Amino acid sequence: MPSKDEIDRMTVKQLQTQLQKLGANADLKARLVTLLENETNSPNVSCADVAPTEPEATATAEPELAATEVPKETSTSWKRTAWFFHSGPKLEDATNEEVAPTTAAESPPVNDDVVEPPPKKHKTSSVPPAKNPATCTLRIDNFVRPFTLPAVKEWVQQVGNFVDDTGFWIDSIKTHCYVTFPTLELATATRERLHGQVWPTPHGKVISCDYSAETTEAIVAAKEASVVHSQPKEASKATELMSNAPPVSMDDLFWKTATKPVLYYLPLTKEQVALRQTTAAAAATSTTTSL
Repeated sequence: MPSKDEIDRMTVKQLQTQLQKLGANADLKARLVTLLENETNSPNVSCADVAPTEPEATATAEPELAATEVPKETSTSWKRTAWFFHSGPKLEDATNEEVAPTTAAESPPVNDDVVEPPPKKHKTSSVPPAKNPATCTLRIDNFVRPFTLPAVKEWVQQVGNFVDDTGFWIDSIKTHCYVTFPTLELATATRERLHGQVWPTPHGKVISCDYSAETTEAIVAAKEASVVHSQPKEASKATELMSNAPPVSMDDLFWKTATKPVLYYLPLTKEQVALRQTTAAAAATSTTTSL
């Protein structure tokens, strides 16, 4: 460690060298700041005294640039250096800041940390090709109960809404349904979304979705027509059975008295007779006891 007298006799370059070797030192910093302030206030500034120690190659490689630009920026540069010594950064930061304006003008810094994003890959559909020609109507199979009708309608409309009123039909036992969409594009996008899903979760099966040549409107009309035709047949069968049965009279259902007017009655069964005898005996016993 140099003494106080030796520090007072050191030049700027010597002080910088000592700071690099010894690290932060209050005496060296104070002496360097004093010299820098004195040199900044003086009209003649020596480039050899104020040049940084490390970037000597840059100063020697460009003598003309140093000779022309250093006197103009000497005051500002060394005031900035003195401020850095007061605030506490390392000496290397101050020297690098001094050299930065000349090197940055020649070659801009290149950031090696910037990584270009990978090229976007085209999304491939995992849905197998349809078995039937593409239409606006889909047939969706493999439903497993329990589920509600509003729930399945909401599920099939994940991509877009089907045709109002006649755009949805499901069978009575809720195993499959037909859905008609307004456009072929919407039907295709819905098939790609629903095919292969498990619904209803978690107890459902893998859903199968394919195009259908029949529209839901045609299916609904056909079902309603079949119901209308089946009702008269069932009514005629019931009428025919009733007409072919033999007539039943009161004499077949009840007994009747020989005297007139005729009274129809039914004889008591054995159980009813026994019950009435027991009731009568109990009533007679209770009457005797009370007397």
